[in-house]
Amino acid sequence: MVKKIITILLALGAISFLGCNKTVNTQKAPQVEILTQDSNTVMEQMKANLVKANDAAKSWKANAQFYGIVLKIYPELKENALTETYVFGSNDDSQNWWTYSISEQSQKIVRATVPKEDYLGTALLPINETYWKISYIDALKTAESGGGLNFRAQNPEAQIYVILARTQPKDWLWWQVNYLASNANLSLNINAADNQIYDANGVPVQ
Repeated sequence: MVKKIITILLALGAISFLGCNKTVNTQKAPQVEILTQDSNTVMEQMKANLVKANDAAKSWKANAQFYGIVLKIYPELKENALTETYVFGSNDDSQNWWTYSISEQSQKIVRATVPKEDYLGTALLPINETYWKISYIDALKTAESGGGLNFRAQNPEAQIYVILARTQPKDWLWWQVNYLASNANLSLNINAADNQIYDANGVPVQ
């Protein structure tokens, strides 16, 4: 499943989840600007946006369910400039995801139906929001200290995709933080409940 997601992200712009490399590189990576935001405020806003997205998804399919969030982050991205994409699925349409993208800056909304094979694959499970306890700010900070900062120092052109999804390992809810460069990739599982990094077998990385 992870390989499928990363392959699709590369096509839009196959890897296994890597271990955590905490070696500090002496080259300075650019600061991720939006990490200065308050995590609780970000969480509240995304929960509010999810309510709007969920209501809109019901106009697509009455039984639509929440399956994920996709965020594309540039290090220089400023506060309130992110586009949040909420992903929904329905038992009435096994081939497609329905997406609701909202610009934090303009509040412009774009709705689209996307083939699952072209976007995130088919193995995701519906999300139980009970386990969504941290924002992407928390997850990205954990990923940065768990190898991401060093990766970006070595790969200054790297883009960051952050995905909230219920998938392997263990069918838990994860923030998947994916660093994609031209010749290298790093992907980290951050548990959306406890903000810890886990390996591909669902074991905490110390």
